[in-house]
Amino acid sequence: MRCFLCGVVQLAAVAASVAVAQELPGELSLLPGFELELVYRVPAEQGSWVALTANDRGGLVASAQTGGLYQVVPSPIGQPAEETQTERIDTPLGMAQGLAVVGDSLYVMVNAKDGEIVSGLYRLRDTDNDGRWDDHELLRRIDASGEHGPHAIVPAADGNSLFVACGNMTPQTAFSRSALSAVAEDSPLARLPGPNPYAIGVAAPGGWIARVDLEGKNWELFSAGYRNQYDLAVNCEGELFTYDSDMEYDIGTPWYRPTRVQHVTSGSDFGWRSGSGKWPAHFADTLPAVADIGPGSPTGLEFGYETKFPKRYREALYAADWGRGVIQAVHLEPSGASYTSMWEPLLRATPLAVTDLAVNPGDGALYFATGGRGIESSLYRVVYRGNDDSVAAAVDSDEHRKTRELRRRLETYHCQAAGLPAVEFAWRELAHPDRFIRYAARTAIEHQPVELWSERAIEESNPAIRVHAALALARCGNQADAHAAANALTALQWDDLALDDRLALLRAYQIVVARHAPLPSELAGSIASQLIPHFPADDPLVTRDLVTVLSRIAPQRAIPLILEQFDAAWTDVDRIHFAHALCDLTIGWQSQQWQEYFHELAALTARHHDHSHRATLDQIAERAIEAAPAAERGELVAILADADPLDTAATPTKPKVREWSANEVVTLLTTSERKPDITRGRRLFAEARCADCHSIEGRGGAVGPVLTTAASRLSIEDLVRAVVEPDKVISDQYRQTVFQVGGRTLVGRVIDHHKGRLRIATDMTDPKRSEFVPVSEIERQTPSPVSPMPRGLLDVLTAEEIVDLFGYLRESR
Repeated sequence: MRCFLCGVVQLAAVAASVAVAQELPGELSLLPGFELELVYRVPAEQGSWVALTANDRGGLVASAQTGGLYQVVPSPIGQPAEETQTERIDTPLGMAQGLAVVGDSLYVMVNAKDGEIVSGLYRLRDTDNDGRWDDHELLRRIDASGEHGPHAIVPAADGNSLFVACGNMTPQTAFSRSALSAVAEDSPLARLPGPNPYAIGVAAPGGWIARVDLEGKNWELFSAGYRNQYDLAVNCEGELFTYDSDMEYDIGTPWYRPTRVQHVTSGSDFGWRSGSGKWPAHFADTLPAVADIGPGSPTGLEFGYETKFPKRYREALYAADWGRGVIQAVHLEPSGASYTSMWEPLLRATPLAVTDLAVNPGDGALYFATGGRGIESSLYRVVYRGNDDSVAAAVDSDEHRKTRELRRRLETYHCQAAGLPAVEFAWRELAHPDRFIRYAARTAIEHQPVELWSERAIEESNPAIRVHAALALARCGNQADAHAAANALTALQWDDLALDDRLALLRAYQIVVARHAPLPSELAGSIASQLIPHFPADDPLVTRDLVTVLSRIAPQRAIPLILEQFDAAWTDVDRIHFAHALCDLTIGWQSQQWQEYFHELAALTARHHDHSHRATLDQIAERAIEAAPAAERGELVAILADADPLDTAATPTKPKVREWSANEVVTLLTTSERKPDITRGRRLFAEARCADCHSIEGRGGAVGPVLTTAASRLSIEDLVRAVVEPDKVISDQYRQTVFQVGGRTLVGRVIDHHKGRLRIATDMTDPKRSEFVPVSEIERQTPSPVSPMPRGLLDVLTAEEIVDLFGYLRESR
């Protein structure tokens, strides 16, 4: 019996609901004093709403994901939803994932898959002053669409510009200038695409944020390195924030980064790279998050300044999670040039697929829409009816304000070559104790001509300044400059460096390796002699970076040291990093070391056979087998096979019971008075081999979507239609591609791009069944209109089994 849940997080082809939803979502919880009101139940003909903004008339503007734009005049607080009025805006625009009202203009970020209206930034204007936007203009076409395409628009604090956000599947537009410098992949280890490959071949820096003038003519690349930041928000000081998504299949790997709220400063690169190439937050050429929230699906973001909430909550940043049905209240506290934070759920419900947030200054409520991927939409608002204003908001200080002002002064040099004055001003700040200052100073220097500061970087006597100046030179200089910078770093004494400076030194070596290999043997030997006495380090992050550098520059000396660390490591996250670092080394091995390495790899595989790590470890093993001597490969493969605990016995096919329609299943689940047998539902989930592809609460595979939070965002009818009608809406992350290759048709998903060949998985239930196709032989490729999940898979279940299975799915959240 094949798994019938392969499309649940494709979430879900839904049209009109077949059952009347409750006025408010189920299992609702809010902070004390707050209440939730239904404002509007969006009819099917108005689409599934994914974008909101307040207008200047006491109302809202909304956009459907695949439909038009709507003006909304909400009912007064406390009054029934029937009093809410909506009107379709007379424009062909829609399909927006970003909206902003500035003066007499409505800016619209269209995210269109096809049709006459193309993706891009548009401006609607009221040309006859009748209160209606009646004219539209395309300001900039953006050649992307889909869930990782063009997203939010927010006005900047200066009143003369906008910030726009685009996900990692959006090519960079023609920027007039860039606050970032010297962007590259900078990942020295072999690139692993991961268990659910996505964005294969997408180059650095991934998702980006631009500053745009109100006429849409000048576009500045302001920040980048995101996976899929959907929304933006500006605080009362004009500082910009976003909420970026994670890759849930990376959980438990060294390159996993949780969903996180980021302080978006000028020139920042937050390090998203495809597959295993993502930068950890401790790298000196990236920046940390202000809040690491955890697994989820970030959507709307909004400050509460214009709400009628208590002071602490008026100053909070509200962050919506579509996947987990929650709106977090993030309390930011000034800390040097940036912020720290704590957060708490303002609201949580099931289901609650929150798409966007907006504060309506007219009534002081926080509004939010639910919907997305065709899910039935509603508009809600959060109001405060308590009387407790005793909890104080965070207090700023002169010291923090002065540090932020220093950062902003440094940032004025990020888009201009100001020469020696910029170098002189920024140089001393390379050793500043605040990480955001060091970052801004290095970026300012990197924008200046290298010849003005390269010699100074090499001769600098202050160890902390030398480390960060050498990092800049490795990023911006030529090979000779980079090798000279690395040579200057070898003269430093490890014990003279603070932890952050040790990490920066190791990062500089990584960039020299990634961009400027091969290193002269004498230089490689000097680096190894400097680092090996300090391996392993007390700090696991330092140890990981030492492994990365030493495995690249001195494999013969590094291999035995790294192999010793498999037993000493605290976590399998560390062991996966060690295995990854060694997997593509072809020199430096002795025969018994290959055996030892494959035994360690087999032990890791055995421990993680039912998790997403399995696919990652399989990819590591494939690279290692390719790197190993041909004469030893058979024995090494046998080591892996002997330790593999997977039971590959075929699961008996269940007989067909009946053909179930979506309406019949919904009726069954909503009218059944029988309490689901959760234990049997869990057993059905396993017996059906669903766990081979999907995980729930950390248990299961990673071929298909994670199902832990499915019930948090989907109603019963939405969940059923995702299973019964899988082809209606197919998520970008799971859509297959039809390839025309040498006169034949091949349907599947690209899971690796290596040495000029694509590896295409042709069976989603068995990722190892794949074909290698040279890129040069592909004649044509188009998105498949068919979901990898076949229809009719509920037809082998009885009514009681369906109740039990869906009961288990809804219990697991």
